[in-house]
Amino acid sequence: MNMKKLIYFVLCILLFSCSIKKTEKFNKEFNTELVKESKDTIDYLTAIESNIVNDFLECELVTDRYKRYKDYQYIIVLESLPKKKAIESYLYSQRESQEKRDFPLKKEDAKKFLFLDSLETKKINSELENEPIYHWKRSDFKNIKVNLITHKKIIQMSNTEEYLNLPDRLIIYLSRPLVFDSEKAFISFSIGSSFLSFNPICHFSALMKKENNK
Repeated sequence: MNMKKLIYFVLCILLFSCSIKKTEKFNKEFNTELVKESKDTIDYLTAIESNIVNDFLECELVTDRYKRYKDYQYIIVLESLPKKKAIESYLYSQRESQEKRDFPLKKEDAKKFLFLDSLETKKINSELENEPIYHWKRSDFKNIKVNLITHKKIIQMSNTEEYLNLPDRLIIYLSRPLVFDSEKAFISFSIGSSFLSFNPICHFSALMKKENNK
């Protein structure tokens, strides 16, 4: 009986050891995937875009909706969201305002937000028709430590359930800012936890307005 217990105990240790090694191997491969960046890129954020991105994350990530994720690692999806999403959100808000259906802003605030007319939105849509996808760099983010992951890797993790072997992470999809002038810019984003590969917390487009030099 004692021999059977001993054999069982040894088997448990071996299985546990194999599980740890498998997880460590996967984490090592995953982290290798995370830190890859193209050294051949010639596309960088402008100083204004960089300020907008970092000011946005500084404001957004301290809101109450992320309190339970405060100890999570930050992961940025390598491929940016298209800027066009911001204009799509803008046009949706414009329609909601005109049709007076559950529009969240007061009339005077709506005027500040809905500052583009139909000709301007049509022109911007046309300019963004063949918009290139920006590849984020870790150096783009000044106030938080981030790693990068490809969209393809997230899909792979979801299909194979590899994410079950990983520590908790906050995954951030982010557009390059759509800058209108020195005072206003749009930025689109989707943020989720790594639970179930990507469990959405929130996603929308935000209008950034300059105040106190930020």
